[in-house]
Amino acid sequence: MTSRYPKSAHAPQAVLNQAISFEQLGQKFDAKLFYEKVISAYPKSDQAKAARKS
Repeated sequence: MTSRYPKSAHAPQAVLNQAISFEQLGQKFDAKLFYEKVISAYPKSDQAKAARKS
């Protein structure tokens, strides 16, 4: 979804959800990549704030 609609209002949450999913699966490297993606692509979003805490 985020590659097709990167400016969607739902995109930051979708990327954050991917990060959380990877983290829950124990795939910390992949989770970190998605947390960083949220922060860089959507720096002012609430999801970026949550990603910075993770």
